[in-house]
Amino acid sequence: RLQAECNHLRTQLEGLNRTANETVENARQLAELQSKAQELYDEKLKIERERDGVRAEYTQTRTKADEMMHDITRLQEE
Repeated sequence: RLQAECNHLRTQLEGLNRTANETVENARQLAELQSKAQELYDEKLKIERERDGVRAEYTQTRTKADEMMHDITRLQEE
């Protein structure tokens, strides 16, 4: 009877050990995914900053072009 209880406890312990190993592996994978998510988020912010810079440059160029067209029109009228 004691042997049967020991075998049962050993089986339970092996199951718990497998569960613990799986939990450790899941935690490792989660840490990897969180790291990748942070990299992607940082890249997204970088792209948004670049986009905002391009928009600002476009607006500046467009304003300058409008000013030049205005100057050309004024000169043609003179």
